[in-house]
Amino acid sequence: MKRQQRRLSFAASLVASSMVMAAPAFAEGDVVFASWGGSFQDALRSAMLDPASKALNVTVKEDTTNGIQDVRAQITAGAVAWDVTEQDLPSCETLSREGSLEPIDYSIVDTTGIPEELIHENYIGFINFTKVIAYRKEAFGDNGPQQLLTILEPAPSTHPTLLTSTRYQTP
Repeated sequence: MKRQQRRLSFAASLVASSMVMAAPAFAEGDVVFASWGGSFQDALRSAMLDPASKALNVTVKEDTTNGIQDVRAQITAGAVAWDVTEQDLPSCETLSREGSLEPIDYSIVDTTGIPEELIHENYIGFINFTKVIAYRKEAFGDNGPQQLLTILEPAPSTHPTLLTSTRYQTP
């Protein structure tokens, strides 16, 4: 139970899309975390993995993932190697609906400060993002579009649409 508490606490400390697998991966004191590698994983290590490792007195072993197919392959082979993996939201939801994820015991995982909409039965989201639609100032002038429809379907005699242009800027 102590090892399970440590893993779940670690997962919550990461505030990552946590996936606590059914089979234990490594000896007590080790947590295996998989993400996308590169500078993104470097940033996760600096901001979350290293501080959580020190606070919880665990060793974090890192791996990389290529997505949902890696998770499924480990489960199918009966050789689960990761304690926590960072996946995109659609993959987490798909794996959850398939019954491939273990539920998180929220009686021992503190979700203080995590938006409620990111907390699910067996994963916790940690990246919120938005998409920005930009426009060409020279095409629209100082009074840029105020609605999406204006950008996508402007009056034919005024200017080209954003989607047909390769040069644009944010307001």
